[in-house]
Amino acid sequence: LSEELKEYAPEETEIILCRELAFHYYRHIWKLLSVQAAGIFLIFFLSGLVLRPLCALFGFNLIFEIVTLPVLLGFVFFLYVLYALFANHLRRSMEKEADLFALQFTRSPDAFVSLMVRYNQHDLKDPNPRYFIEMLLYSQPAFAKRIAMAQDFAQSMKFEKKDRKF
Repeated sequence: LSEELKEYAPEETEIILCRELAFHYYRHIWKLLSVQAAGIFLIFFLSGLVLRPLCALFGFNLIFEIVTLPVLLGFVFFLYVLYALFANHLRRSMEKEADLFALQFTRSPDAFVSLMVRYNQHDLKDPNPRYFIEMLLYSQPAFAKRIAMAQDFAQSMKFEKKDRKF
C-alpha cells in the first residue's frame, strides 16, 4: 500500500485517506456485510420456497433431480439480478457519501478530480455508461458523475467565499 501511494500527489493521498475514513465513520463496511448476508439468506430462502411449485409447473416429480438444475439456476439468477440492482445502488450511494466527505474535509476539488482521472485511466471503465449498465454492473458512481459532483462542490465553494466578503 505504501509503495502504491508514493505514486500519488500528497493532495490525492489526502483524498484517498479521507474516503477510507468516511467508510469507517459512516460504518459502510458493517452495512454492506449486513446487506450481503441478508441478500444471500433471502435468495436461498426464496429459492427453497419457490423451487417445489416451480418444478411442478415444469412437470418434474422430484426437486433434487439433475433436470431441475436449470430451473433452480434460472430462478437464482433472476433473484441475483434483483439483489445486484439493490446492492450496487447501495454501494454507489455509499461511495458518493464518501466522496462528499472527502471533498468537504479536504476542500480540494482539483485534487479529487485528478484522483478520479487517475482511477478512470487505471480501471479503463466507460466514463458515462448507459443507465441500466450502471445500475446493474457499477458498484461506484460513474466517472462523469463524480467529476460533475466535484465541479458542483467547487462552484459552491466559490459562492461561499463571495458570501463571506459581504
